[in-house]
Amino acid sequence: MSGGKRRGAVQLRPRDRVCFIAAPEQARCPLTQTVRQTAQGGAGLIQLRDKTSPADALKLLAENLRAALRPTGARLIVNGNIEVAEAVEADGAHLPERASIEQARARLGKTALIGYSAHSVDGLRRAEDAGADYAFLSPVFPTRSKPGAAPLGLKRFERAASQTALPVYALGGIQPDNARLCLEAGAFGVAALSAFSDSNDAADAARRFLNVLEAYDQSASTKEG
Repeated sequence: MSGGKRRGAVQLRPRDRVCFIAAPEQARCPLTQTVRQTAQGGAGLIQLRDKTSPADALKLLAENLRAALRPTGARLIVNGNIEVAEAVEADGAHLPERASIEQARARLGKTALIGYSAHSVDGLRRAEDAGADYAFLSPVFPTRSKPGAAPLGLKRFERAASQTALPVYALGGIQPDNARLCLEAGAFGVAALSAFSDSNDAADAARRFLNVLEAYDQSASTKEG
């Protein structure tokens, strides 16, 4: 059961098991609006992923999201840019594979959430050994955000996730309808982009994910009991 996974230096809350990957290039509505709705629906982690904007524009967007999220209690994670994460006092940073977790930790401090993108068992082991707080393992299913990437599938995801004590999030083609399959395969949580950005009601999408998590946890507790 994923609830038995070791936590990192920063405690991951139950709502943090749902993460919205907020990517401006795929936003159908103003990104700040979708982010706010997702957090109001209960999602705990919002990861800003913008790989094309210059640093000053990224910083401004991160500041706006930070302000929008403050009343909701959701956490803001900046993907790939430690300097911006530090400048806007984000809750942490998410790093691409091969990036230095040690450098991010030294820059952001022990209370920052440091996440890591992995695509294999080796990547998960690197993340754990270097002190990441959680890892994404992807892509689980086919996804239009990475059309050339071969999906892991649930069996390979399960085998890889079982090799680490880190909380592992399933990413890639994740929807409320297949989230339970990922949890049954050992995922601690789920991360999604289009499930929120394509939805007419991002808050409802977040609630649906959380309902799946709650139902799974209840059934798992019943089995253990």
